[in-house]
Amino acid sequence: MTKLGFLERLPLWKRTIPRYPLYYRGDPQPRVFLPLFWMKMVKPTKKVPPNVVHFKVHPQMTRPEIKQYLEKIYDTSVSTVRTELREVAYMGAVFKDQDKQSMVRKNVIARDFEKYAYVTLAKDTFTYPEVPKSKVAEDKEVAEKLIERKKTNYEKMNESLGVPAWFRR
Repeated sequence: MTKLGFLERLPLWKRTIPRYPLYYRGDPQPRVFLPLFWMKMVKPTKKVPPNVVHFKVHPQMTRPEIKQYLEKIYDTSVSTVRTELREVAYMGAVFKDQDKQSMVRKNVIARDFEKYAYVTLAKDTFTYPEVPKSKVAEDKEVAEKLIERKKTNYEKMNESLGVPAWFRR
């Protein structure tokens, strides 16, 4: 296990970023080639200008760090960076019932925050890639099959409404 072994057990989005430079007595001079931060490009829901790009970023990233990250790693010129914290609620969890040996689903709301960055590029324009049409057609076919299966199950259930539940099978 490394000196930062506790970081290996946490998911990437929950990891805290250590202060730079990490130095332990007897170690050589630390060199950082890639930062521990992460950025995920997100397609916007509304229409935006061609020079605006949306990212989901690590919660500890600041505006200057986002700008430096894009300028130094991807060699793009950035004019402005705006950030936003959005609250996200995760619902539902499966717990083991204390009295019984079965699993019970309880509605639990866990709130967390996600940080989004809206980056305006100075010179470049960016267009989001389109999803290939063949993949969309396959997804539609699968969705139609699922809808048909639900309809048949619903019809079978409606036919047997007059019969008690214990006698249906």
